Amino acid sequence: MAKEKEKPKKKKNKGATPVSPVFQMGILAGCITFIVLYINKSADLSTILFRSFLIFIGITIAGGIVMVVFFSILLSNRQKEEEEMRKAQEEKERELREAEERAAAEQQNHGQ
Repeated sequence: MAKEKEKPKKKKNKGATPVSPVFQMGILAGCITFIVLYINKSADLSTILFRSFLIFIGITIAGGIVMVVFFSILLSNRQKEEEEMRKAQEEKERELREAEERAAAEQQNHGQ
């Protein structure tokens, strides 16, 4: 019998991080800036490259700051929700204990 060929396992995309889209947007903006400035011949090549690099760095840093702010807000909201859930659970447990204590006290009163 012929053995079936084993298909190679697909590798997980290790480059898919939240930073990747920000980096890619910076690269795109830098490339577009380079093309526009080069076509307009507004300066020599080294100046055009430097300006494109500054655009890339600026967009990447700004995107990184936006991401940090977004994730910190998301984290603080999640922590608040968990705290509220914990308090609600403690309140339920306290009410259940009080109800059990009242039931036990009533049984003692009826037993006497």
